[in-house]
Amino acid sequence: MDNTLYVGLSHQMAMRRHMDVIANNLANMNTTAFKKESVLFRKYLEDGGQAGQNMPEEIAFVYDLGISRNYKPGEYTQTGNPLDIALTERGFLEVQADNGDIFYTRNGHLQIDEDGRLVTQGGEAVLDNEGAEIVFGPNDEEITIAGDGTISSTQGQIARISLVEFAPDQEQSLRKAGNSLYTTDVEPEPAATARILQGKIESSNVEPIRQMTKMIETMRAYQSTEQMLQQYQKLQSDAVRRLAKVQ
Repeated sequence: MDNTLYVGLSHQMAMRRHMDVIANNLANMNTTAFKKESVLFRKYLEDGGQAGQNMPEEIAFVYDLGISRNYKPGEYTQTGNPLDIALTERGFLEVQADNGDIFYTRNGHLQIDEDGRLVTQGGEAVLDNEGAEIVFGPNDEEITIAGDGTISSTQGQIARISLVEFAPDQEQSLRKAGNSLYTTDVEPEPAATARILQGKIESSNVEPIRQMTKMIETMRAYQSTEQMLQQYQKLQSDAVRRLAKVQ
């Protein structure tokens, strides 16, 4: 297989990867607080090995560098549920699984479990600003959550939700852990500007029309490369048949 086919195949692999990411974005367009993703590609240069024979000294391949995530907030939807919260700006809630692992999320669709703990839909405990679980008593009614995360009820102040943030260059280190959770080895900082909106949830920041347009463009690019490779292979086959007749 020569360099032309290698370059074409690397382009097709990149387009297929791009298509997978777009499809995942569209599949999560209604997922609370989902953040759209895109693939980062880089040109990879390889020694052509045939310099001086009307061939380039270097061959450029497409290299899949990784995934970039856009943390821009989505739209806010009013629910009226006092346990639903949405975060403004680029902050995160700090939550803890039963095994002690710490995760971060922007999915503020919360609930109170049978032990009175404030938890996510997946059962992870929402932590307060001192790293402790938030627990409600049987007489806590008319729960309110202030913009700074302070939780109060008819019995008075209960706790303050931990709001954290990461520097823009550190946000890309967050790894998806399922159920709208992220994990990272980077230590977060207390959120400087993020605020809580009670009775609302944040929608996905995926723009369906843009993603559909990208999907069509990617599919056309893939098909164009496939047609080019088929034509190139046909030309090679025709050339081999002509040489065979000459001999």
